Amino acid sequence: MNNNSKLTLGAALLITGIVCIKADLSKQPSLDQLLKSDTQIVYFDGLEVFNKSHEVADAKKELEGRFQEEGKNLQKLRTEAEKAATDLNNMGSIATEKARRTKQEEVEVKRNEVTVKERSVQQYAQQEMQRAEYEMAQKLKDYATKVAKEEGYRLVLAGGVAYADNKLNISDKIVTTWNNEFDAKKTKTA
Repeated sequence: MNNNSKLTLGAALLITGIVCIKADLSKQPSLDQLLKSDTQIVYFDGLEVFNKSHEVADAKKELEGRFQEEGKNLQKLRTEAEKAATDLNNMGSIATEKARRTKQEEVEVKRNEVTVKERSVQQYAQQEMQRAEYEMAQKLKDYATKVAKEEGYRLVLAGGVAYADNKLNISDKIVTTWNNEFDAKKTKTA
């Protein structure tokens, strides 16, 4: 391997998010030693793993269920606000000024409740999505590490790979390991 190839591979390793797995933590190989060894360097596609993961699919369904419930509550508030506005418009000239003012205040309160609830639901959804994404990213890293250790890989690249032979893609191995463990846990608790 010439120096330009080593430099290019070294730059690629620094630029892409890498996960370095060391079988023997007391002997940390240099990049030069890794490139000269017959150690296989592998990669995985995080998006592919997420799309095939049973746990990610279950987490999405669970979040969607919670968001649907919040959406129903929000729609109920909107309906109440619309009804109050319709009632105000239907009061006509028969109603006293005080009754119209009271109804107008009720409409404003209901519209404010809708606005506050919309913001609250949006914040909640963002926080829950971030929490779930973080948890799943941690699990992805854990399962990538597990597969790498089981298979004896010393270097696993995650995303950002410009080209690699598909034989080096361990995404399916990670998915299989993750799904098997998740399904087993799910079956145990059911």
